[in-house]
Amino acid sequence: MQFLLKTHRGFSRHATGFTLIELLVVISIIGLLSSIIFSSLSSARLKARDAARMQGLVQFRSAAELYTNDNGHYPYTCSVNYGFAGFTGSSYDTQPLCTAPGGSVTTSVLSTIMAPYIQNLVDPKPGSGGGYLYTNTWNANSYCFMSFVSPENMNDFAKSFWNSNRLTTVDGNGQCNTTSCSNAVYIGVGSGAGGC
Repeated sequence: MQFLLKTHRGFSRHATGFTLIELLVVISIIGLLSSIIFSSLSSARLKARDAARMQGLVQFRSAAELYTNDNGHYPYTCSVNYGFAGFTGSSYDTQPLCTAPGGSVTTSVLSTIMAPYIQNLVDPKPGSGGGYLYTNTWNANSYCFMSFVSPENMNDFAKSFWNSNRLTTVDGNGQCNTTSCSNAVYIGVGSGAGGC
């Protein structure tokens, strides 16, 4: 914008600049665009964390097969704590494994037994309260491994990874929408293939 300024000698000159309204409009447009970008980045981060969880399940499946090739069976869990052993991030981490399915004779913890085959898996969102749980209380040829509590959008996972007994539908945010369900995805073999 140009306007005339009268100087102290009576001469006029042209001054240019932005008005306050123009500056406020530009600032509000920048704010609007940045909020759109940040919400898109947030959604991308959420999808990336769920993809990392899915990759953790697939890595564990490969490690379990390597363990089975060496030992003739999947790692056995004991009958305590519903037969679960934690892999990371849960109070189940210290639950020992057994020498037989559902047995009481303990050996070591899951992360120690699986160390030659897979690095410790951690939930990609620190402080989420989620983690990985494993169970094998059926027989030598079955197991179930799950990422519990932490999946942020169940729609990021194929329904074949949902336990149909615990989760049948989700709300618009990809969360379980009843009190009897849980956000968890599973991978398993044999009796554990349907979830745990």
